[in-house]
Amino acid sequence: MTHERLLAKIAHNYYIDEMTQTEIARNLSLSSAKVSRMLAEAKRMGMVQVNIKYPVDTNQRLESEMEKKFKLREAIIVRSSVENRLRAMGQAGADALQRIATPKDVIGISWGSSLLHVVNQLPSGQKEGVEIVQLVGGLNGGGQNIQAVELAKRLGQIYNSDPSILYCPAVVANPMVKAGLMEDESITHVMKLWNEVTISLIGIGSMSRESVLFKEHHLSEQWFKYLQEKGAVGDMCMRFFDKGGQAFSSDLDDVLMGVDLPSMSNMKTVICVAGGVEKAKAIAGALHTGIPDILVTDLETAREVLSFA
Repeated sequence: MTHERLLAKIAHNYYIDEMTQTEIARNLSLSSAKVSRMLAEAKRMGMVQVNIKYPVDTNQRLESEMEKKFKLREAIIVRSSVENRLRAMGQAGADALQRIATPKDVIGISWGSSLLHVVNQLPSGQKEGVEIVQLVGGLNGGGQNIQAVELAKRLGQIYNSDPSILYCPAVVANPMVKAGLMEDESITHVMKLWNEVTISLIGIGSMSRESVLFKEHHLSEQWFKYLQEKGAVGDMCMRFFDKGGQAFSSDLDDVLMGVDLPSMSNMKTVICVAGGVEKAKAIAGALHTGIPDILVTDLETAREVLSFA
């Protein structure tokens, strides 16, 4: 039997007859290691060609491209209409969290519409033993259901866990107010828990006057101009970064009550959920920080993000 015919026979036995490598080795008086090497050789020669029929809604090639480009553990890209985008991303984010979370995990959560939809898609009765921690203070004004405190409480109900709540604003009046709050044991207790977070759910904000932070005046026009001059393209937990993913110190840090970027980078699994082409530059910048491990986004946004890379 020629070498090529032997390769073909081994490949047929393995892929068509579904024999194990051990069975093939025994039948042909070869070692299992030899069979393994010959299967690999058959692939290299093109004798074996793999054709994967993807589900209609999968975006595997684009996901793989993003994973390689940004060194992501996982990219999850959903196909949806603009109207259903948030719900679709929320379902994908909820699926990822359910797949990953264990009873020993400490889950941190920030705020935003994307994360609200993740929480909405989580069925109650999740694994007990999980701890829930709020990652950023509250925002004044409307949109109560997207606030970190509300999302942490709802996540606590879903996991039957008493959440650790950060009872303070996300932005305080001045550094002296922040210094005073940092003496409150209930606040410092939550902040210490940030070092124990194993999974975090974080949104990505864009540097736009139409973003919730600026449109609803959680940050003033003065702050917008200041950050714009600094080269900010987006934020995670109100910690801003430039297009290359570089964080920068700013006066805003002196009045923020929330987890910082270095602390996020130390978390075992950071799940970022964000979509919409208007956020593409912010998402690309966030990915360049190296902080996100899993990104959930939509198809159009993923393509736009890659154009900025």
